[in-house]
Amino acid sequence: MKSLSGAARAKVVDRSGWIRANFSSLKRLLKPVLIEDSELKMSSISSRITALEIGAVLGWMSTRVLGQYDLLVLDNEDLNDQDLVYYVGPNICAIERRYAFDPDGFRLWLAIHELTHRAQFTGVYWMREHYLSLV
Repeated sequence: MKSLSGAARAKVVDRSGWIRANFSSLKRLLKPVLIEDSELKMSSISSRITALEIGAVLGWMSTRVLGQYDLLVLDNEDLNDQDLVYYVGPNICAIERRYAFDPDGFRLWLAIHELTHRAQFTGVYWMREHYLSLV
């Protein structure tokens, strides 16, 4: 399956880098809802509680995730920050040490796993739009 987006791009990040990337993706995904809520004058306290909850979830997840494909590509944003496969370096190294995995083999498996997700969304022209219409 050939990707319609060209060659894959990878970025190794630390946990805080993964959180930043996911926060950006969440902002893109939730933009219509956030605009609607701002029109409804969501209370300052509700906004802060929501932000704390999102921060707590992303913080917890950042200690467990190994890799991720970010499929939210928008035409009006910097393409260098989109269509990336992220690898969380500290988590990968921790798993390799904990289970005595061969780093080359484990990292190859992880790359194939994440690139499979990318191939699903970039190799089938209608898949990305269909998925985004569901969320």
